[in-house]
Amino acid sequence: MFSWSSKRQITIILSIVGVFLLIIAYPVYKSLNVPPTCYDGLQNQREAGIDCGGSCQFLCKIQVEDPVVFWARSFRVSPEMYDAVVSVQNPNFYAKTAHIGYTMTLYDADGAVLATREGKTYMNARDKFAIFESNIAVGVGKAVTKTTLEFKDGSRWTTGVEQDTPLIIKDKKLFDTNNAPRLRAILVNSSIHTVTGIDIIAFIYDINNTMVGVSATYSERLEGESSDGVSFSWQEPFTPPPSEGCTVPVDTMLVFDRSGSMDDDGGNPPQPISNAKDAARTFVDGVLAEDRVGLVSFATTPSNPIDQPLTFDHEAVKSAIGGIHILSGGTQYTNLGDAIKSAYGALTSSEAVANRVPKKAIIALTDGIASSPTDPNDEMNEAYPELYAARIAADIRLTSDVSLYVIGLGNDVNDEYLKGSIASSPNYYYKAATSGELKDIYHEIASTVCREGVYITDIVIHAREVSSSN
Repeated sequence: MFSWSSKRQITIILSIVGVFLLIIAYPVYKSLNVPPTCYDGLQNQREAGIDCGGSCQFLCKIQVEDPVVFWARSFRVSPEMYDAVVSVQNPNFYAKTAHIGYTMTLYDADGAVLATREGKTYMNARDKFAIFESNIAVGVGKAVTKTTLEFKDGSRWTTGVEQDTPLIIKDKKLFDTNNAPRLRAILVNSSIHTVTGIDIIAFIYDINNTMVGVSATYSERLEGESSDGVSFSWQEPFTPPPSEGCTVPVDTMLVFDRSGSMDDDGGNPPQPISNAKDAARTFVDGVLAEDRVGLVSFATTPSNPIDQPLTFDHEAVKSAIGGIHILSGGTQYTNLGDAIKSAYGALTSSEAVANRVPKKAIIALTDGIASSPTDPNDEMNEAYPELYAARIAADIRLTSDVSLYVIGLGNDVNDEYLKGSIASSPNYYYKAATSGELKDIYHEIASTVCREGVYITDIVIHAREVSSSN
């Protein structure tokens, strides 16, 4: 017989052992009795396959068609870098995926791999969109001749329906195509719903419908019934030039300096103004019948009213050029800023002509440093006239598709200022050492204006989600 104390010790020991066994047994029990899930790597809980179908939200591979790749292109953006774009579609009417991986591969003419780029995207039901990858390094001097994209296995697909994206693009404007092209547009959400995860890709085609450029941007969200500006840029001109001749009409405002320095030689006829007028008339002779030309001359102030509003009557423009003269009496200053502002107003306020969408340009000729108007807050501020003109030119660059060309005549102009702060780009500034060079410069500008504006733009939108309410 056990004594009472022995029984008590045995009871305590058995209790401790029991608790210990329970501590060990419970995790073992739990591990052996895991409730089935859609992530356990087993076909259970009435699933149609492993972790798919049946009670799982994930679709089985047999229920999903593979994404389709329509085409792939690459574009050189620097001596060793390419951008690549691929057109794809989710062919499934009722399936979507939040993440699908892909591998983009770039090859040379011999089939050697120059570069690969890994990435992932999402696909809503019936999505047709483009995948864009930028700055893919291939090596200096290497040329990409083939681009491919392959989707990776292992994506999780769920049930989804095609969603209408309430986003539209308005007011596309492409400019500076001969230097560093830029495209601006307005993205509009026409619904009351918030749209999130917005990929926006711009395609540029020449007149033969050949793609010559692509660029992309991203917007995190756009609230319902709102809009936002989007912009795209390229480091180099689109090549090759799409045409050597004008394929769109052109509206051009000539801005002509008639300050006192344009009669420096005191001769008869006065120079350099006489040669400058001859060159401007030659420019007008070279434009086409469907082109309009106007004229603003300036000194301390621009002509008011302007010398010639935009017109198809080219003889009237040449007559207005012939009528330009330097005012006698008093010092005539150089108000380049207000002259450009006046020309821009004439371009943008002119009455539209049916079925005519013209390219717009300003060609400004000056032979001196901006010296007017006076700073309204500080009459002694000599830097104000140049700053004033630069602000006007910057507004034109940032808010319109008007190309601003500048001709600096003689040795008294600030070349760096006109090139960097007034012209639409450095390539739009022309230096004429003497007035005898002006005819060739006007001819070159006319050719440049003709080669612009003949591109077709297309912007594709891919949105992740349209909310059911704001």
